[in-house]
Amino acid sequence: MVNWLLILLEFLTPLCFAFLLLYPFHLRDNNPQHYKGIWLLIGNILVNRYGAIWLLNVCLGINIGNEAWISTHNYLLGSAITIIWISFFGFIFLGYPFYVKHKRPEKYKGLWKAIGEWLGEWRVPPPTK
Repeated sequence: MVNWLLILLEFLTPLCFAFLLLYPFHLRDNNPQHYKGIWLLIGNILVNRYGAIWLLNVCLGINIGNEAWISTHNYLLGSAITIIWISFFGFIFLGYPFYVKHKRPEKYKGLWKAIGEWLGEWRVPPPTK
């Protein structure tokens, strides 16, 4: 019974964290009269969805690495999984849409355009030639 409860808690925690990070941007876009207080503070700190997804990706990478470390008792494996998670998923979902947008605009369509437009722009735009 306790194992199922822990698994459920481990599953729900990132979902709650994602809600906490992304809900201010939903309020800002769809219901601006309620975009105040703590939601305004979170939105100002993260600036846009890109910052929220970046922070969520880092926290998920750390959690997954810790789970690997605890289950295998191998610190190096947990650290490697954390670095791989942050690098791989950080590049795929946070970097690649902007790479395509700025370097190959003819291929900036479909899924990558939807992800890129939903995320917003980087805090610091990539360098141009």
